[in-house]
Amino acid sequence: MRWTTPAHTVLAAGVAAAASLAAVVAAAPAATAAGASADATTAYTCTRAGSTPVQVAFGFEAEAPEPPATLTLFASPQFMNMQMESTVPGEVAKAAADDGATSVDVRVRTAFSDAYPSGQATWRMSTLSTQQAVPLGDQTVATAVSITGRGTHQLLQPGVNDLRAGDLAVTLTFRDSAGSVVGSPADLACATPAAPVSDTVWVSSVTHLDLLVGTDDWDLAWDVRTFGVGQPIPVRARVGANGTNVPTGWVDFTTSDGARQRVAVSADGSAVAELAGFASRSGAHQVGAVFVPADPVFYGGGPHAHPPGGTNYENPVYVGVGFVTTEPRVRVKGKDADRRTKVRVRVAPEFDSTATGKVKVNLRRLGAKKRWSATRTLGSNARAVAGFGKLPRGRYKVVVKYRGDDNHLGSRTVRTFRVRR
Repeated sequence: MRWTTPAHTVLAAGVAAAASLAAVVAAAPAATAAGASADATTAYTCTRAGSTPVQVAFGFEAEAPEPPATLTLFASPQFMNMQMESTVPGEVAKAAADDGATSVDVRVRTAFSDAYPSGQATWRMSTLSTQQAVPLGDQTVATAVSITGRGTHQLLQPGVNDLRAGDLAVTLTFRDSAGSVVGSPADLACATPAAPVSDTVWVSSVTHLDLLVGTDDWDLAWDVRTFGVGQPIPVRARVGANGTNVPTGWVDFTTSDGARQRVAVSADGSAVAELAGFASRSGAHQVGAVFVPADPVFYGGGPHAHPPGGTNYENPVYVGVGFVTTEPRVRVKGKDADRRTKVRVRVAPEFDSTATGKVKVNLRRLGAKKRWSATRTLGSNARAVAGFGKLPRGRYKVVVKYRGDDNHLGSRTVRTFRVRR
């Protein structure tokens, strides 16, 4: 939104022409206002040594989009273009022309307070000036002269930036047709009024996310790692943004198997999790991470960002998932001669996965030639049962062989037991 300067300025009687001109062009930059009227002005009291104070109205604008659109912070710090404008009263322009001046240069320095959402305001200086000498024009009859200038203001933080201008320091330099300075530059000091110039700019920031898989060492971030099927995999994300604040929100860790786990971002910008039961099959897999900002307007290049942008995600990290070892765990039921004997088998993998396939149970009575054998398919719980009926009294040896599958290595377990009366 543009703030304009009225075409007239009330000057105190007896003020020197140079001081009057300096006071009139004093202008402070501000950001695009939310809800400010187009004709809003603010009066500063400006003084020069040995001169009577003068009340000056002035205006300004920032090259920023209207809220809810945001100015995107692609770097920290980043500079926002500002504009100032004012009008030199005709009587001041004529007085300067009578001294041989044909143009004027203007420079304004002011500090801006940025009242960030944290409530910790900081002050930074900004300078605005005319880009070239402004002609005074024909001053046979006193004629007002419009002054415009440009400058930059340093932005540091995403959020609603409430900018408030402080005191102004104005320097006026008059020049003749040859470009030579006429007289001494006029320096003017303008005190902050009771209701200071203020305005609001909405600033968003792109976010950055780094991902670690299976390590806490950022120097090893891109090393390919191998895990076992079903092995818990530690993951760590680091979230940051342009600015001094750590963005709040969550990180969604994802896998190529379709798993997703959401973790809140801590105060230091990290999110840590363990993907339990990851990768139910061997082979190459991907682990990814996406930052979900709690405030999508100001972080991550939200829908109103200008220009649009934002990197909320990290390229996936590839991991290798290999076969895991197994152990057939055996329990024998029915160890009395008058009861039926059953061999119960559960194939236990190294990590959190489920073995499939077949087991072969071989049974032999020690000291005798009698042998039994049975092959069973593992159920959904990786269990199987082989029955051998009522066995005679004696000592027995049972050998269970698991053949393995696409994700689990084969294994073998040997147990002995005794059948009693």
